[in-house]
Amino acid sequence: MFFSVVLISHLFIFISFAISHENNDIKSRQFIVNLAYGNGWASQGGEMNCGSYQVSFGEKIANNFFASIAYLNEGHPNNNYRDGFAVIGTGVVDFNQRIKLDFSLGPYFSMNTTRRNKQVHNDKRVGIYGSVAFIYYLIPDRLYLKAQYNHV
Repeated sequence: MFFSVVLISHLFIFISFAISHENNDIKSRQFIVNLAYGNGWASQGGEMNCGSYQVSFGEKIANNFFASIAYLNEGHPNNNYRDGFAVIGTGVVDFNQRIKLDFSLGPYFSMNTTRRNKQVHNDKRVGIYGSVAFIYYLIPDRLYLKAQYNHV
């Protein structure tokens, strides 16, 4: 079992908690809980910067593959309240004991609540969640720095 709190780039605080469990039926299982907070921005609609966060729960399926579910709060820029859920597959490329790359992809269901003409509108969309992360272990398999880019 390990626990780590790491500063990601200059924008994110990343908290990760992993539990390894062994029993007679399954040789080894690893569960991961991730919390990330950062600065989000909208690519359309002008200058909209806001805080955003992600909570995910995952399990190691193979040596270099994790499956997880995630909740994303995309922030509240200019009368938009954006949230969504994703089912994510993550592949891990190990370069050495200290450097790894993560590539994540999966379906994303999002909701956006806005007020237009004094009426509340709830827009729902299905899209794709994509993520790329660079991980550098300060202490191998324990403490790391992670820079991650999400796109939904």
